[in-house]
Amino acid sequence: MDNNKGLKMFYCSNVYVLLGYAAPVWFSLLNYTDMEKLEKVQHAATRVMLPHLYYEECLQVLHC
Repeated sequence: MDNNKGLKMFYCSNVYVLLGYAAPVWFSLLNYTDMEKLEKVQHAATRVMLPHLYYEECLQVLHC
């Protein structure tokens, strides 16, 4: 299996699921700083999986 495909599978089945779980409830409780931190973590994860793409392109490719 291609390493990027394996990372995408891991991201979609573990990280994305956890971030999305009950998001309507917990997301409304985040302040701006917490949202920025969450975005930085997502940005770092996408750079590891798809280093040749810009962040916006990564989000389109990784749409789980």
